[in-house]
Amino acid sequence: MQVNEPSVETARASELLRDIGWAAVVQLWGTLSLPVFVILAIGEPVVRVVMTTIALLGVLVSVVLETSGAAPQFPFVGAMAFFVGCGAVPLLYRGLMRLFAL
Repeated sequence: MQVNEPSVETARASELLRDIGWAAVVQLWGTLSLPVFVILAIGEPVVRVVMTTIALLGVLVSVVLETSGAAPQFPFVGAMAFFVGCGAVPLLYRGLMRLFAL
């Protein structure tokens, strides 16, 4: 009875194919990440200014509405969560930029 074992040549061929596949993935990532990074870098100042402004003004308005009683059913906790999230968007955006930076 013969046992079919993979030969050394088959193992080397599969390693070669795996290495070629990884080289193709690395090359594709390098090719696609630069244009994405450039687009993100162009939009970063706008995202930072807009989202920070929304966060600061939103927190201020939320605190004023909660303390003044002008809006008795104002969802203070939900509004604060949203506006603090708006303040976190620039940080997440920078992290996304770092992902695509070379």
